[in-house]
Amino acid sequence: MISFYSLRFFRLLIFIFSLPVYGGNIICKAEISDFDFGNIVTVQPLSKQSAFGYVKFSCTNRDTIPLYVGLCLNSTPSSKDLTIDSLSDKDYSIIFRDRTTGLPWSEGSSPIHISRIVNPRTDMTEKIPVSAEMSIDPITLSGGPVSLRFTLQSSSLSWYASSVPFSNSCTESLPADQISFNVRANIPKRCDVTADSLDFGKIIDMSGLKIFSQSTINIKCTNEIIYSVSLRSLNGSSTGFMMNYGTNNKIPYTLFKDSARNERWAEGLNAKIDRGTGKWQQHQVYGQVNLSPSDEPSSGDYTDTVIVSISY
Repeated sequence: MISFYSLRFFRLLIFIFSLPVYGGNIICKAEISDFDFGNIVTVQPLSKQSAFGYVKFSCTNRDTIPLYVGLCLNSTPSSKDLTIDSLSDKDYSIIFRDRTTGLPWSEGSSPIHISRIVNPRTDMTEKIPVSAEMSIDPITLSGGPVSLRFTLQSSSLSWYASSVPFSNSCTESLPADQISFNVRANIPKRCDVTADSLDFGKIIDMSGLKIFSQSTINIKCTNEIIYSVSLRSLNGSSTGFMMNYGTNNKIPYTLFKDSARNERWAEGLNAKIDRGTGKWQQHQVYGQVNLSPSDEPSSGDYTDTVIVSISY
């Protein structure tokens, strides 16, 4: 009887050690570095930018035999806390990748999976390089810092262990260690400007005519930026705009913000104020030349350079 019970006990021990060991004799933890994208250039549609970091994990084997450990790093990009109100999920997307394999890192069937052997009564620590790719729609973004925090609900490390080799799998119900990390970026405030020439054409009659023309200034500023547009004549003065021909021949003119030509457009209090949308905005410039009967300008090509200044 003694031999019989000893044999059954021995067989039972073999059966136990051939099963995977979940948790218990192996404890793992991980930390993820923050990812800093720096300044995001928002003038290009759906701009892409990369940042680099790492996942650092460690496992402690409390058993007296080597254990095969499988680690599963999960991330759910859709479950995060935003620390600014102006950024929504439709404005951007983030993909994390294992830099060694290039494979995307996500949840469920596509975690970062790591297989290692941990010797008995020892600790193992390792870093896995990870890259992050951010795609941003610049039109809806406001200038300033962007901070995303991946919280306890969105990233975790789970693991399983066995005394024998196993197939790579992250589908079991496993113990999990929740991980938090930050993703940072900055949306610089920026404006771009182009302008068309304003041409009054040929002036034939000098008998006190008002001569009109118009042009367009195109401006694209970061969304929600309040900006001011000032116009200054290179040949003129603080009192007005001036076209020159040679040294002594001058023709004054005025620029306006409206087609009725009631609101002067110049510098200071006469600047034009608007709000950026992230898209190109057209600003019409309305020009007017006032010639009195006593004006007798010499024939020639009269020109001026108008300096467009954007303040924000």
